[in-house]
Amino acid sequence: MPRPLSLLEEESSERGTVIVSLSETTRTFYRPRKREFRMSNNWTRRFVFTAALMICLLAATAAFATQVAVSGDLNRDGTLVRYATFRTHQYAGTISMYLTNNTTNYTRLGLRNTAGTQFTYTEQWDSVPNGKNFALTSNGSINIPAGTRFALNGRMGSTWWGGDNHWAGTLSF
Repeated sequence: MPRPLSLLEEESSERGTVIVSLSETTRTFYRPRKREFRMSNNWTRRFVFTAALMICLLAATAAFATQVAVSGDLNRDGTLVRYATFRTHQYAGTISMYLTNNTTNYTRLGLRNTAGTQFTYTEQWDSVPNGKNFALTSNGSINIPAGTRFALNGRMGSTWWGGDNHWAGTLSF
């Protein structure tokens, strides 16, 4: 048996709340449902992607705040060359060299501090282009502290008098 309707009754539907009134003519009114603010999956994905991208860009910027083109000539007899230009590592992180021009045999480079002591392992380039990170001799870490002052040490495999002794690349610190 159908239940009797009162003078004013509400029913829920997908579109909202239906208000049914009984009088001589039946009228139907829709009151829209209150919606809660909820970020759609599409906006959530965009936000997360944008935030992750910004973090990656900031990390890359901090890790490689400065890039300079460097080059030099090494002694053909293989003895050590101590370059005079000192640089300051602004942020904690890696110091890397991307060599684009190599000497006749191989190029070996390391970093020394202002006291004259080499504080990284020597990295060797047999072929180019090739990039390498300098690692600390104290613990093998490639994370070099901020504020470190450094200059390059270099040597090459000995060669005859006319052999190519020039190297070039990009230093990132």
